[in-house]
Amino acid sequence: AKPIKIRKIKKPLWYLRPVIIVGSLFFTMFRKIKVKKINCENLKWPYIIFASHASFLDFPMNASITFPHHTNYIASNEEFVGREWLFYGAGCFPKRKFTQDITVVKNVLRITKRLKNSVTVYPEARYSLIGINERIDNTLGKLVKAAKVPAVVLITNGNFIHQPQWRKKYKMNNPHEAIFKCVATQEEVEALSAEEIQARIEEAFVYDDYKWQLDNKVKIKSKHRAHNIHKVLYKCPHCNKDYAMRSEGSKLYCAECGATYEMNEYGQLICQSGEGKFTHAPDWYRWEREEVKKEVLAGSYYFEDVVRIEHLDNYQVGYNPIGNIRFVHDMNGLHLHGILDNGEEFNFDSTPENTPSIHIDYDYKKRGTKKRGQALDINTIHDTWFIFPQTKNEVVTKIHFAVEALYDLHTKK
Repeated sequence: AKPIKIRKIKKPLWYLRPVIIVGSLFFTMFRKIKVKKINCENLKWPYIIFASHASFLDFPMNASITFPHHTNYIASNEEFVGREWLFYGAGCFPKRKFTQDITVVKNVLRITKRLKNSVTVYPEARYSLIGINERIDNTLGKLVKAAKVPAVVLITNGNFIHQPQWRKKYKMNNPHEAIFKCVATQEEVEALSAEEIQARIEEAFVYDDYKWQLDNKVKIKSKHRAHNIHKVLYKCPHCNKDYAMRSEGSKLYCAECGATYEMNEYGQLICQSGEGKFTHAPDWYRWEREEVKKEVLAGSYYFEDVVRIEHLDNYQVGYNPIGNIRFVHDMNGLHLHGILDNGEEFNFDSTPENTPSIHIDYDYKKRGTKKRGQALDINTIHDTWFIFPQTKNEVVTKIHFAVEALYDLHTKK
C-alpha cells in the first residue's frame, strides 16, 4: 500500500466554498439555533477557534457563525479515507489522535501567519460521550502565543442530546445554542502569558448538555431517549457490578440486581426500584471515572480480550483487517501481541506516559460484527490501528477511563 502523503495546507478552495455554505444552510436553516457572541465587538480575522465536539452538527454551526469567512480545520486522519480530496479541498488537515505531532503546530502557524486564515481546533479530539467536556491539552495557550492571533472558544449546547454518541441514529429536532466567546483579544494575547491564556480557555471550555436541557426545559419526547445509554453508564451504582447495565427505550436497568431508572423528558434519571443513586447522567459517568481511578491507584486494574485489528494503510485503501490477536491493558500500558492472518508476528506496547488518552467508539462505521462494533483507536506518529474487542460486553468506556488514570499516575511519578 502507498504511504500517506503529507500535503501542503491551503485555504478552502474557492469552488468548494459555495458547497460549504449550502451544506451548512441545509443542516441549520430549519433548526432553532440561538447564537450568543461575547466580547467579539472588535474581533478581527484571523483567530483560533477552540470548539466543543458533540455531533456532526458542530461543523455546519461553526461555518454558519464564521460566514462569510471559511476556517481551516484540524480533523482526525481516519476521516480522510475515501474523501481525501474533499477534506483537503475544504481546508482540513489530518492529525492522529493523542499523538505529539509538531507538523500540526507548523500547519496552524502557516494558516494564521502566511495564509491569514482562521483555524478551528477540537481540543477534546473526540465526540463527547455523555454531553460534558473532556480534558484538553495544556499547551493551547502556548499555541495561541506562537500564532499571535486572538483565541475564541465555541461551545454548542443541544448538539449532544440531538444525537448522542451511544445512539447515533437517534435524531431530534430540539433547540440549539452556540456560545461564541473571544477569551483573548489581539492585545491581550500580546500582554498575557501562555499560562494565563490557557486558564481563560479552560474556564470557558466547560459545558453540560443535560444541565442545559433541564435549565432550558427542552423536552425530548421520544420513547427511545435512553436506548443504548448503558454503553456509557456501564457500572451499576447499587451492586457495583461492571458491565451489568442494560437499556431499552427510556429505561436503564441492572441485569444483576434489578435496579431500574427511567429517563424523563428533561434528561433526568428517576429511580423506580428504591432510593436512587443519581439523577444526572454526567454525575454517574464521573462516578465511574473515580471508581476506575481507585482500581488504578490500588494497582489492581487489568483487562484482557481477543481483538480484531485493522490497520489504516492509506486514505485510498482505507482499513485493512490483519487478524485477531491478544489485547492486554494493565498497569504497564497497552499491549497487542499475536500472529496475524499472513503469518507474521505482531508486537506492540505503549507505556502509560505515551498514551494520554484514547479514542473510543460504540459502533465505529458499522465495521463491527453483531454487538461487537465497539472500537479503540490506537495511534502512533506513523500508524493507526482500530481494534474491536470480541468477547467482552461494552468495555471501551472503562478502558478510556483507565488510560487517562494510568497516564496521570505515571506522569506524576
